Amino acid sequence: MAFRAVIMSMNALIGCVALLLIPRVLLTSTWLRFLRQNASRDFRGRLTLEFPLFVATGSFVLFILLIGFLTLLATFLTIQQNVNLHIPVLIWSNAILSFVMSVLALIGKNSLRWRLAGSAAAVSFVWFVVGISILAVESAGRWVV
Repeated sequence: MAFRAVIMSMNALIGCVALLLIPRVLLTSTWLRFLRQNASRDFRGRLTLEFPLFVATGSFVLFILLIGFLTLLATFLTIQQNVNLHIPVLIWSNAILSFVMSVLALIGKNSLRWRLAGSAAAVSFVWFVVGISILAVESAGRWVV
């Protein structure tokens, strides 16, 4: 039985590392390409290239900070009810916002649109997975009680 718990915790660890590593690698490579190229500075280029890149990066940084915040709360304190109510709103709004940035990047006509759309979609997927996980845990808690 202990071996099974170790395997399950290893799977959870691998999943967490993948959720943190995949968007980070995609965003880093997109930023490196963006900084190397001479991007057009017209309004359409900013709206479909720079804006989605900054928003997706900010969303992922917020994800990393949220994971750290939740880890600290779970380790040292009990999660208060007012914090617990705002977390799902934060998660789902970031999932939708990152998805919209992915679509906005696809509309653009720059050379980084597919790379940027993939990066924003990866960030959206990470938020979506965390949102579904929280919903599943909350539903399981209601079933037990």
